[in-house]
Amino acid sequence: MVKPKTVFIIVAFLTVGLIGFIILWPSETDRVKKQFKILAHRFEKEPNETNLVSAAKANKSKELFAPIFTIHAPAYDFFREIAAVDLSTLILTARAQYSKMSVDFYDMTITFENPETAAVILTAKLTGQITTGEWVEDIHELACTLEKIEGTWLFRKIEIVEILEK
Repeated sequence: MVKPKTVFIIVAFLTVGLIGFIILWPSETDRVKKQFKILAHRFEKEPNETNLVSAAKANKSKELFAPIFTIHAPAYDFFREIAAVDLSTLILTARAQYSKMSVDFYDMTITFENPETAAVILTAKLTGQITTGEWVEDIHELACTLEKIEGTWLFRKIEIVEILEK
């Protein structure tokens, strides 16, 4: 016969384990935010970064994007669908202008249109030192769409939102 004390201990351990699992298991929102953290880290460039390290970061960045994704910047009259396999070249070209660069994402609002699609509105800030030594700071509001493909949130569309000025 099982003692009530043993049953109580087993139920207590299961309850604590279930609560811990619920609290510590990352939500879909946390997983989407993590993709932005990874993207910011991969775009970061240090002054002593070698070409090999730059190429590796650019090559690894394509893992964050859907096989075909869209970049849209209405203010610059730019719209382009890009294959993720072609992304490395674009990233290397963009990063080559800078000797030091960082990207930060702020004020993130995430909504799930369905279980497989996330719409994210955020502010992106690029801070960098171009190769001439001049410091540059560029801030844009972005509207991003991420799609869950094979369990991973991937960037499907990035749009620079036009901000009306006074």
